[in-house]
Amino acid sequence: MAPNTAANALQDGKRRQAQALLGNGEVWLIAARESGVRPEPALTLVAGVDVTWDSLFLLTRTEAVAIVGRFDADAVPPGWTVHGYDADLRALLRAEVTRLGAQRVLLNISEDDPLCDGLTSGLERRVRGWLEPGPDLSGDDLAALEWDSAAPLLGQLRSVKTPGEHAAIREAVDLAEAHLREMAAAARPGWTERDVAAFLQGLCRRDGAEPSWGWNACPNVHIGPDSPRRTRRPATTPCGPAICCTSITACA
Repeated sequence: MAPNTAANALQDGKRRQAQALLGNGEVWLIAARESGVRPEPALTLVAGVDVTWDSLFLLTRTEAVAIVGRFDADAVPPGWTVHGYDADLRALLRAEVTRLGAQRVLLNISEDDPLCDGLTSGLERRVRGWLEPGPDLSGDDLAALEWDSAAPLLGQLRSVKTPGEHAAIREAVDLAEAHLREMAAAARPGWTERDVAAFLQGLCRRDGAEPSWGWNACPNVHIGPDSPRRTRRPATTPCGPAICCTSITACA
């Protein structure tokens, strides 16, 4: 499959934005494994890569380092210094953390925001174990690190849009409005909510767009004054006096 260069450009912009938000001595450590099954939202935001083995992405103000299994290495996008491993990443991680001058490590853990809580408890324990202070079998001596949540950083990163994100939002809005105009011109008496949704989804597929929250529930279509105003699958309610379509969103 050809790479999505537009998405890669957006992710590269978010990576650079995150680096600018980090302080001296801070390392944002994004840990993931089997991300195709259990995605890590932050990794999708700044790298957009799926990994299988235990994988660590380290960001500082000046560097971006990826430590991944060797079969995952070629999938890491440009902008990252990639280190592949075959069996054990502990020594490699400790060496990189020391080289980067890490004093404070930010992890994706949050009690309040699921998008900032991508690190599983098991993988968190592994990360902390890999970075326990003191010497290990390789002879290195790692100083004690301060640990904290990356939630404040991620909150800023998601709230403040880059120029590339602004352009993508405008493009998506323009496309969604064009789809609505095309639907309004095509709709006929007797169309059901499902007909409207299927028509709009057909336009999305035709133009290479995707719905905001999955094909089963987007767009959210309501016909007439008696249609329940809540997110649900489109019903078989036919067109009556009016069509009211809400929450129709597409991303180019």
